[in-house]
Amino acid sequence: MSLIDAPRVPGLQKLTRMKPKPNRSPPAPSEKDEGSFSYQDKRLGDTEPVAVATAPDVFRPTSTTVLLLRAARKALTRQRLHSVLDLGCGTGIVAVVLAKLLPADAVVCASDLSPAAVALARRNAERNGIAVQCRSGSLFDPWPGQHFNLIVDDVAGVAEPLDRLSGWYPPGVPSAAGSDGARWVLEILDQASDFLAPGGLLIFPVLTLSREQLVTERARSRFAAVELVEEQWYPVNDQLLEHLPLLEQMAMAGNARVEKRGSRWCWATSSYVPHRHLSAARRERAQRTVGPRHGEVVGGASRGRADLAEDLQLLECLARADHDRAERVLGEEHRQARLLAEQRIEALQERAARPRARRRGRRCRRRAPGACARAYPSPPRRWR
Repeated sequence: MSLIDAPRVPGLQKLTRMKPKPNRSPPAPSEKDEGSFSYQDKRLGDTEPVAVATAPDVFRPTSTTVLLLRAARKALTRQRLHSVLDLGCGTGIVAVVLAKLLPADAVVCASDLSPAAVALARRNAERNGIAVQCRSGSLFDPWPGQHFNLIVDDVAGVAEPLDRLSGWYPPGVPSAAGSDGARWVLEILDQASDFLAPGGLLIFPVLTLSREQLVTERARSRFAAVELVEEQWYPVNDQLLEHLPLLEQMAMAGNARVEKRGSRWCWATSSYVPHRHLSAARRERAQRTVGPRHGEVVGGASRGRADLAEDLQLLECLARADHDRAERVLGEEHRQARLLAEQRIEALQERAARPRARRRGRRCRRRAPGACARAYPSPPRRWR
């Protein structure tokens, strides 16, 4: 149920007994949290954490960073990467973790709009004993003419003013993603093809606290296929719950989407990987009919072996995306069925544990001998 369709209930409801358990929402930075951040993804088999220092004027890594790293590390298993770019590096955790996993000859770069973030990322790389090229600038401005096998986009993507109200962006941390939260990611999608090496990958997040449909439509218009690789739901934190009417207004305007799961309002982060950037000529050619044989001229365009190889790779990516999507749908149906079964079992257990009420009825009065026979005469002979 979406935030718009849900009934308004005064105050916060108590959590129901059987409720889905989304992951904890990333906390806002506080004085006790500042100092360091440890990354360890047990789903990928990490046994030791990677620690980086944090600062009050630098964006602190959140769950979105963890999802991006998970998607990037899965990309390492698919192909060999020689160059990586961490856009919006912040503390540099993405660059540091990937540099530890890549070969020694790989080039790892990181950039951020904030000079303080660049300086902190450079110190964190030195403390971890790795080499990271850190530069300050907006998006791709610090990297003219360079190409990368992997670009990880971790720039601000929360709609204003939710970015400041959530506590994730303190006053000293730059955000300015616009009222729909899509300003920076749209620019990255438009410029990524100029900085991606042949066969390179771009990983970008989309939060439901932004106009996500606008971002996904732009990605599909720039690339042949867009694959959803990670998705995670989190409960809305206390800072945003204090501004629930504002969330309703932004949801009605299409700039946010919050769903009620169980008794809690939740938002989600999704990580996408687009495949094969389409040029204008290529997009026009893709709209024409394709001939059955190699090199056949159809609609005035000849398809070569390179195009056929790219189409085969694209079909493989689409098949993998459909398979992952089917697994997510089946997993959600299984979770709902399991929750329903647990609710029924709990209801039966409560009913069995409840003390049985003593039956109350009229006491049978003693009847005189033969009274029962007179009250209930024997049936006629034909009934016997």
